[in-house]
Amino acid sequence: MVESVSRKQVQKGSRTPLSTPEAARILASEVSRWTDPCDRPVVLLKTLCELAQGSSPDRDRALFTTKEIAEAIDPETGFWGRTSSGGKPIPDESGDRSRAIRNSWKRLCEQRSEAIKGVFRRAGLGETLELTNDSGLGGAGRHASYGFRLVWAGAPQAIYAPPIGGVEYRLEKGARPPGLLVSTLTGGGLYGWRLAGLGIIAAFIGLYSIAAILVFMVFAFDGGDSAQSMAGSLMALAAALWMVFPIYKIGRDRLIRAPWWLQPLRFDAGDGYLLELRPGSSGGRNSLHLALYRGTCPVCGGSLLVSGGRKEFSGRFVGRCNYAPNEHVYSFDHVTLTGAPLRPQAQRK
Repeated sequence: MVESVSRKQVQKGSRTPLSTPEAARILASEVSRWTDPCDRPVVLLKTLCELAQGSSPDRDRALFTTKEIAEAIDPETGFWGRTSSGGKPIPDESGDRSRAIRNSWKRLCEQRSEAIKGVFRRAGLGETLELTNDSGLGGAGRHASYGFRLVWAGAPQAIYAPPIGGVEYRLEKGARPPGLLVSTLTGGGLYGWRLAGLGIIAAFIGLYSIAAILVFMVFAFDGGDSAQSMAGSLMALAAALWMVFPIYKIGRDRLIRAPWWLQPLRFDAGDGYLLELRPGSSGGRNSLHLALYRGTCPVCGGSLLVSGGRKEFSGRFVGRCNYAPNEHVYSFDHVTLTGAPLRPQAQRK
């Protein structure tokens, strides 16, 4: 009821609401710019966009069976079949196709839901496409359905234009990172064994830090002459600070580089994943996100990946072009998703 009322309110305003085919067309245009087109969840998303563009404009849902999706991906085999390396055989059975699509759907929901919402948010639209499925249709001789639901996400937000010569960033991947520490940072409640486990981890870090500081103070001020013990205490103190500092830093800066164990083993992404602590609306709880931002270099058309500012731009995140990472450098604002050039650039004739 709330959704239908909101859509009627939009119709009374300055524009008519989006239809599902129109929203799918907007999303497909943005997905075509993403840098990992061979990733199976992205292939699945592109196919759903193509199918949804032919759906009824009067319906807020566009659902398609695994058979329809598989045939749309590859009409000859009924499934796209191979990985980007070409090493995986093409599944022949419908069960294999359904399983592969189901696994890709799960990854799509985990990694790209926030990015899909960001497409419509950056366009200043109140509607958004939400991933939805109907697993109740599954069973012998029947197929689960996957697709979109057009929902009202709230009043359109401000659209930010990049400065002259600047760049517009886009969120390509975004998910909730795993781990017990997430609930502590976001202010959520934990119960049962999760609360006990988090308490043990926090107690260990706290006791380790206190012990390291005490050992350091004993050897620093008690006149101990053991260089080996002094070196050990310094290493213990450094290790304790190394464990605690990221928690302090993300609370202070709201944006840090994701630790190495959350970075993917992919050369094209480098260490570009960031941990972002977003404030809740109206004073609500924070939310922690693992995000990958990219942009398109306005000078040469290369891909911009957000990374640390190094010594020159210390304490900042910047976008660096994969063609000229030392020359095509832009600032990065994760709120407005815009950046200004940090070096004078040549202008095209």
